[in-house]
Amino acid sequence: MLANRYTLIMRRTMSFPPPRPQRLQRGRGFTLIELLVVVAIISILAGILFPVFARAREKAYETDCLAKAKQLGMALQMYATDYDGRLPIQPATQPAMAGYQAGVPNWRLSAWPTWTRAIEPIVSNAGLFRCKSAEPLPGTQEGMGSSYFFNGVALGRSMDAPPDTSSYALLHDVKWYSDMAVVNPTLHLADPPAAQELTGLAPHNGRFIILYFDLHVASMDELQINTRLLKFAGPPFWF
Repeated sequence: MLANRYTLIMRRTMSFPPPRPQRLQRGRGFTLIELLVVVAIISILAGILFPVFARAREKAYETDCLAKAKQLGMALQMYATDYDGRLPIQPATQPAMAGYQAGVPNWRLSAWPTWTRAIEPIVSNAGLFRCKSAEPLPGTQEGMGSSYFFNGVALGRSMDAPPDTSSYALLHDVKWYSDMAVVNPTLHLADPPAAQELTGLAPHNGRFIILYFDLHVASMDELQINTRLLKFAGPPFWF
């Protein structure tokens, strides 16, 4: 009896097929349309954010340039204190940079006196002569150069020469740097007054950094600075 039941149970058990091995469920992949949508969204976000980041970076560079111009002004003031209140000289009879009335190539090695070399021992940091926004002119050695133009009307004159020291400029920046000490505009006894237009040279979103005689710094847009450069009279250059 028991043997028959055991035999019946075994037959019923063996009649069922063995369980099939379960296959692993694979995740559904992205379709081409979904991938294109993701790429389009990323492109839109990049187009929105990258200009914002670029403007923020340029604003930081502008702040750094303001600080550097201020330190150059303090160095010029210290130089004037040691030389009877007079600012550096840069004669008109020197080799001129093409397009400018007074630019000394390779001012660190030149025999001609320049405003940059005059204050270099005081500054003691070559990086102060170059704004982070400035790009090198071709041929400029790495780690050298200046991105600031000195007001040639102020050469050799007193720090108190302008009628209003808060309205007249000592120097301003441009968007490139080179190993030339540039003076613009110029005013020399042997030469007529002259100024070089600075269209396209504004480094900070169309604005220049200007250091004034009273050592405060501010910015001025390109159209305004060119108008006043070429006016040949009045602030911030001509006095």
